[in-house]
Amino acid sequence: MQEPSLSLLRPPQVTELIRKCQTGCVKNLTRYNLQFFRKLIEADEFYFRLVYSHIQRGKFFQRFDKLFVHNGRHVYNLRSDRINDSTRLYSIEQYVRGLKLADHRVLAIKSPIYTPTMLPRSKYRPMLLILNDHNKLLVIDFDTGELIDTIYLGSMERCKFTYIGWEKYMETILIQSTDLMAQTDGRVISYNILMSIWPLKFIACFDIECHIFERQRSTNISEGMLILSNPQPPDQFVNIYSLTDILDPENYKWYTDIDKHCTNEERCDECWRSEARVVGRDGHGFPTNIIIKTKPRLLLSILTCFPCIEFGYNPFHYIYSPPGQRDTFNVERLEGRVPVINGSITFDNYLEEHNKLLFHDDPVENRIISIESHKLAFYKIINNVLTRRGELSPTPPEFFDDLQVRMRNQRKAKKNDNMYKSFFSHVYDVDTEIFFVLGVDLSSDKPTTPVMCLFDNFNGQLLKKFPLNFKAEESNDYDLWADRDLLFINENNSFGPSRAMCYRLERLPIEI
Repeated sequence: MQEPSLSLLRPPQVTELIRKCQTGCVKNLTRYNLQFFRKLIEADEFYFRLVYSHIQRGKFFQRFDKLFVHNGRHVYNLRSDRINDSTRLYSIEQYVRGLKLADHRVLAIKSPIYTPTMLPRSKYRPMLLILNDHNKLLVIDFDTGELIDTIYLGSMERCKFTYIGWEKYMETILIQSTDLMAQTDGRVISYNILMSIWPLKFIACFDIECHIFERQRSTNISEGMLILSNPQPPDQFVNIYSLTDILDPENYKWYTDIDKHCTNEERCDECWRSEARVVGRDGHGFPTNIIIKTKPRLLLSILTCFPCIEFGYNPFHYIYSPPGQRDTFNVERLEGRVPVINGSITFDNYLEEHNKLLFHDDPVENRIISIESHKLAFYKIINNVLTRRGELSPTPPEFFDDLQVRMRNQRKAKKNDNMYKSFFSHVYDVDTEIFFVLGVDLSSDKPTTPVMCLFDNFNGQLLKKFPLNFKAEESNDYDLWADRDLLFINENNSFGPSRAMCYRLERLPIEI
């Protein structure tokens, strides 16, 4: 099927309007024609202009199109023209006084409604969820900053909840406690809460007890699986169980929800600690309504360097680091634990916080991404063989052809040959199917000037490349976020001020 061209788009007067205006300011449906918008990005007469740059001490938080500055207290729209008091959307200082915000305490949820519903629209507002230090879940309107609700999760005597995240496999909110071995006399490893959204509903609360899961210390839930690890320095022994078996109806003591009166006072662990009887209110948290009686089905048991194991692909595969080899990643098929041929990748100049092997965000393509020091490589499993399918890099491939020869001969070596890392960050824009790659072009004469490269997701073709007007540091961490005509760069500096930069797609000035 042939892609639509600009001449086929209607109405023509709207197309002409976009050509004459800055695309970030045009509010019409044509802007959301993704094929059309991709052609604007590829066009030579359009470029990404720096709209604003903001510097502060400490880390920036970015969630969708919102930027959280000053320790997450003040919220701005990324599409603004500047960051100052006049453009501030709202402040959450009154809700989080004394709380040190971190990534694991904040969750933003913003998604369209796909199914018809009889509930009021207010139930489907985009939400900002924050865990405070008193086991309370703050529900804030993501667009206006209005405090919608405050939900009490549980007694501090039982545990302290410090993590909130999105479990995409089950499309639920996951809230977890920290290590409770000392607080519960070694009986409970962690408490876990599952909630559904739109509207917020309580699903289950269960604890991981030591007499069921022997010799386990840390808990994680991902992709519908319960992941338990037991440190055996310098490695981790990881057991992965089925979460579906835990949520079996036979394990439920009773069902309840927010604002419902607790009907099982004799068996409820929250009723013992408080006189309140309304779930989620006035000192009565979510009761432990699931009891794990027997160990669930064991899906995988493995010894690895890191407790974090990547799952993906179709059929299901997993990526892990073998014992004692932190710079090596292996790919195996989950069913039968069949190793993939050529499925062991070892990184040169290994950086633990940078080099990774993970699954591509686009599940249709079924690809594996290797984040290397100077490149972003793509792999695909064909007939159980891991095959390299291409690579993306801010440096032209010709530069690496004779790199080893130049390094052996110091007279021919270039000053950029010794750079430890030239690939800083990347992001994949699903709407336009474009890879944004941030790094340094080693073949240029300015090794500290970063460049932004735009690549086609399917064939790796370089669509656009342009320099950025700031000085890059190898020791800093860079996060990218792209949304059609908007490009956001978050530079985190552990030893100095951090910086946030916003670029917007605009048309080159017309020379008269």
